[in-house]
Amino acid sequence: MAGLGEEINQIMETPLTPATLRGLGDRSYDKRKVAALEVTALIKSLQEAKEYDRVANVIALLAQEFARSRNIHHRKGGLIGLAASAIGLVLDIDRYLHLLVPPVLGIHSQILLLFQ
Repeated sequence: MAGLGEEINQIMETPLTPATLRGLGDRSYDKRKVAALEVTALIKSLQEAKEYDRVANVIALLAQEFARSRNIHHRKGGLIGLAASAIGLVLDIDRYLHLLVPPVLGIHSQILLLFQ
């Protein structure tokens, strides 16, 4: 049986490694942070190589499989992963805002609903 990372790699054709995917979903903040640093490095390298579709795939994966997950640790990993992506994009962030902003706002609106 394939693990979560392998399954997601096959579905989204993402350059994220299974270890990074596991790290983003881990309950430990430190493991999520290490995985986020890997996301930043990957996004920077893809951006420098002008692989814009692959950058969009990574962001879409973080938004769909992590930020919108029912698992709280995956949602946290999605947020830190999206933030890491934004850091990696530096000057070209405007090209991907339409992918980055909605999942972040969605999570924050869910949190606001909990406190009403």
